Amino acid sequence: MPTVFLSHASQDADAARAVARALRQPDLDVFLELDALKPGQEWIPGLEQALEASTHFLVLVGLSGVRRWVERELRYALVRNTEHSEYAILPLLLGENCSEQNLPLFLRQHQALRLPDWRNPDRAIIQQIAAAILAAPPERRSAG
Repeated sequence: MPTVFLSHASQDADAARAVARALRQPDLDVFLELDALKPGQEWIPGLEQALEASTHFLVLVGLSGVRRWVERELRYALVRNTEHSEYAILPLLLGENCSEQNLPLFLRQHQALRLPDWRNPDRAIIQQIAAAILAAPPERRSAG
């Protein structure tokens, strides 16, 4: 089953929760640290494990852009995508004011989608994201 790692800035936590809720379905798992990591759990090892286990990477990009931890997660995803093109990276621009030109250079190489209003996620856009994830073959991993 495809597992999407959902990366987001802390300012976009509410949007990340809305996107994860809209995207989850029986044949598509979404890792969102806000839901998955328990109080007191070390978060860096949890993020590392989730990134390693993910088959796709969805990065929410709000007005604050890609900075700090999101940038670190994205760098991992870009390296993994370079080594295994099946590891899909999906940028999702939040709102009308977020420009593709403000994306990091290498993230601009991946087709972005725009979610005009995360408070009321456009079902067609969510379905487009889910379809792209489900259509892309998950990265093949050797067992052991």
